[in-house]
Amino acid sequence: MFRSRIGWAAGVVVCAVLASLVPPVGTAAAVEETVISPVEQVKIDLARGLREAAREPEVRRALAEALAGDAVADPRTMFVGLDSLAGERFSQQAIQADAWLKDFLGLSAMTDAAFAVYVADVDGRLERGVAPWFAAGLGDDQAATTLIADDLDGVQHTVDLNQAPPVPLIMVDLHMDNITPQAMRAFSASLRAEGVQSDFLIPTDQTPPAPQDPVTRLDRIKLDDDHEPGGDTWYCRWFISDECRAEIFVLAMGGSNGQPRVDVVSLHTVDYSGKTYFPNRNIVHWQRFSWDKVDLLVMEEDPTLCSLSPAKYGKIVARAIIPLAGNAAYVPLNTAARNAMDQREEICDVPWPLSLGVNVPDYVDSFNAVSKATVGTQVGVLNNADTTMSLN
Repeated sequence: MFRSRIGWAAGVVVCAVLASLVPPVGTAAAVEETVISPVEQVKIDLARGLREAAREPEVRRALAEALAGDAVADPRTMFVGLDSLAGERFSQQAIQADAWLKDFLGLSAMTDAAFAVYVADVDGRLERGVAPWFAAGLGDDQAATTLIADDLDGVQHTVDLNQAPPVPLIMVDLHMDNITPQAMRAFSASLRAEGVQSDFLIPTDQTPPAPQDPVTRLDRIKLDDDHEPGGDTWYCRWFISDECRAEIFVLAMGGSNGQPRVDVVSLHTVDYSGKTYFPNRNIVHWQRFSWDKVDLLVMEEDPTLCSLSPAKYGKIVARAIIPLAGNAAYVPLNTAARNAMDQREEICDVPWPLSLGVNVPDYVDSFNAVSKATVGTQVGVLNNADTTMSLN
């Protein structure tokens, strides 16, 4: 049985994260030399450090135990209590890398693991002592059909992403379940810093509103296309599975007494195309808006770490909508915000043609001029998002 990493890249972040800066093959003025982002390099170093530590049999046994069951482990704590200098050395490397990434992303208050170690395995071979290979996650390289993994002796092997790996494959990558909620908070905070009123509507917010605060709730949603690539391979960007999970988020945008307002909403449970979900999420708190209509922009986050923190998205969106949202009455905001998040050079501070390789959030759908009367079945302007909304 092929073991899958379950429940990994929750929701959305309209923020930061990881992308190769190499343009796709065939683009104009193609760059011959591969550019590795700082985050990619840290992942590579962690994978190599773990391989080196796992040359010791007791470390390999502890690694197999840590990855048993859920098939994912916190690299900072996998070897706690293990009497091994190699294990301790890797633990310190992982702690330093974790702190560096959080500082890099502007998420220094985050306490959960920023990196994860996980395994693709068949029939528990790792637990039976089969020697694994080690690799860094591929990040956002959608065109990749192979990856390079090292065995315990450092010999490199090519792994076909269209087939299950021939031995247990241990990979180091970002822990998106932990990163995305914190990144969304950072996105909302950066909007506020730019003069836009904003809240991050937490994923567990299903509470009935106060009578004076009517709320539009998203009761049901089905996406024909979640814009998440890679579903035809066993390998997905941050986890190993037979399907690739999307990272969907919504921006609820409007005016509030002469100021723009953007609430950031995570749809962390909406994972796959063609499946109906019942998130029962509060998405518009009408008391916070003076406009009688707002726009809802639905996006899928294809992470882009490059050289910036998640706050960059807030700055870009704020700059796009502030001139519009100060009006007393409704003005469409979806197009301005969507176009802002498509500015590759602005998001990653890299010149053309390197910017061609930056993977920005995908436009999934939008709902224009949503009002308190927008209830029942609602289909987005692209006919991609089929939803049911209610006023509570």
